[in-house]
Amino acid sequence: MTQRRQIALAAASFVMGLSVLPLGALAQGTIKIGEVNSYKAQPAFLEPYKKGMELAVEEINAAGGVNGKKFELITRDDNASPGSRNGNSL
Repeated sequence: MTQRRQIALAAASFVMGLSVLPLGALAQGTIKIGEVNSYKAQPAFLEPYKKGMELAVEEINAAGGVNGKKFELITRDDNASPGSRNGNSL
């Protein structure tokens, strides 16, 4: 899969994910979108994915956001341990 296709798929996934935002997130001045993944464990696959999300956020914000609200992307690395918080076991 080419990097351009990966970025396009990541951006499409990001936009589709917006439809499930809780209404409380929309009431704020900034719409925060969080994502947890294993960036260190699978960098070859996930780095283009992350860059695609960041690019989508930049493009949406540059165009004025959604209903005048900007997006903020918050990403966390779980260090390939999905049952943990910030990479540390519970």
